[in-house]
Amino acid sequence: MRINHGTPTVTSIGGRVGAGLAAAVAAFSCAAAHADIDIAANYQLRCATCHGSKGEGTDQKAQTLGPALKGNPFVINAPASALIKTIRSGRAGPSRLYDKGYPNMPSFGFELVPDVDALVKYLKTTLQETEK
Repeated sequence: MRINHGTPTVTSIGGRVGAGLAAAVAAFSCAAAHADIDIAANYQLRCATCHGSKGEGTDQKAQTLGPALKGNPFVINAPASALIKTIRSGRAGPSRLYDKGYPNMPSFGFELVPDVDALVKYLKTTLQETEK
């Protein structure tokens, strides 16, 4: 379909432009959403139940759910890619690092942890800082 002296419309070009435009808008929206994320609040929401509000773990609680992340050699020394894989894929069975009675770690996809890079940076820096 053509209108106004041969100017093609989005529908005349087909779904390719519409799909590309939708993908561009979605990518822009995701980038904008990352800017609005409070990563400390995301940690409290997604990680603190099992790993403690300050990264101290839950070994002192009646039901031990997760190891300490603060002072944890894996968190401190592993490359960011290893932490991202653990967050995104979870950890169970032979991939577990700890022999304590911790339950398996679930995976956290984009909808639960939209900015995994910022979370890993938080785990490796801010969470490791000592309280004053």
